[in-house]
Amino acid sequence: MHTRPSHRAVIRQRCSLPARGGGSRARSPARGLAALVAILALAAFRPHPAHATSALAMLSIEQLTERSDLVVEGRVGAIRPALEGQRIFTYVDLHPVDVLKGEQPGAPIVVKLYGGAYGEYRTAIDGAPCFDRGEHVVVFLKARRTGTYGVVNLAEGKFRLASPAAATARVTRDLRGIAYLDAGVKPVIPETLAGLKTAIRAAARTQRREP
Repeated sequence: MHTRPSHRAVIRQRCSLPARGGGSRARSPARGLAALVAILALAAFRPHPAHATSALAMLSIEQLTERSDLVVEGRVGAIRPALEGQRIFTYVDLHPVDVLKGEQPGAPIVVKLYGGAYGEYRTAIDGAPCFDRGEHVVVFLKARRTGTYGVVNLAEGKFRLASPAAATARVTRDLRGIAYLDAGVKPVIPETLAGLKTAIRAAARTQRREP
């Protein structure tokens, strides 16, 4: 959903994402023309319903682990919005503390998310994960050919640790905006960091043994 904020539109901003291009500095004619071109390109986007939800099947820790190339505990570093063509993306630097599945790539791990804030524009997907600088997280990641990673199954693939980040710390997920296809029996999800890491490592070992 691409929206220009105004009195007619309400932007539900779940993430504390840095906006790019703000401020009231005077612009040169060349900058003004470039800004006008960008605004016209963004204004040409076809908006999606403002209150749409993402429909998913709720996955167990075993299923999330199986679908991931990399599962890490880490801390969130820099968060950078970018305009690529006619799409807004957000790049999140993740500094690994513990690799629970896969081989640790070079640090930081770069997570690429669709949507974010660029100047006066916002793009959002309901149910997408949010990241805040300094946050302590456990994330299920899928590798991309570009060397970046995506989060598995939207916000289901991101756990946030309460502070302080001890083994007994609780882990939580923000699943707002997700409508589950099967609202029946839900998988058991660990509530502590230690329990979550144990479940992930057990699932990874089982998957390595399977032919």
